Amino acid sequence: MIAKNPNKTLIYGLLLVGGLSKRMGRDKFDLVYRGEKQYQRALELLKKHTSKTFISLGREQKNNRMNEQGYPVILDQFEEKTPLNGIVSAFLFNPRVAWLVLACDIPLLTSKTLSDLIEARNEVGYKKKATCYVNPFNPKGKIVEPLCAIYESSFFPEIRSFFNAGKHCPRKMIEQADHEAILLKDQEVLYNTNYFEDYKWAKNKL
Repeated sequence: MIAKNPNKTLIYGLLLVGGLSKRMGRDKFDLVYRGEKQYQRALELLKKHTSKTFISLGREQKNNRMNEQGYPVILDQFEEKTPLNGIVSAFLFNPRVAWLVLACDIPLLTSKTLSDLIEARNEVGYKKKATCYVNPFNPKGKIVEPLCAIYESSFFPEIRSFFNAGKHCPRKMIEQADHEAILLKDQEVLYNTNYFEDYKWAKNKL
């Protein structure tokens, strides 16, 4: 069910698939779980909770088959190889909506994970710049997860300024802003698959 709010601020979905996947050795978005490609699973989750959903592709992926298959696509507008490129490009496409940004390598993610995130956003009255989870699996400790997060339209000026200053880490950007970070009820859902061993673990888990 798509969340609505009295401020009429729509939430659009953005699935980031423009990474290089060097550690995996192949495209992570193309990995198969339960007979379905990961990007297809993730898109269906986003569609349940957003007004419109787009795939974020890098410039070099202009001729990607997802583009050819008619999926709504937003191409990176800049050269930098960072998820923040996709986020800035999405806001340039539409700066009047909030963007629910999702990485393509979180196969255990559930619909409830996204609905809880949106509920937390609603509870703070959309006054925060971003709403995100605390990721317990990050090797640097329990820090915010920027790639399963809602970025408000009011955040865009700060995002663009951060990016234009040559800073490319979305986690640091959120941490420096007025944000809402919530704890996961099911900690495994944000497990991301960087290596082939991670893929095998997640596939067995599913």
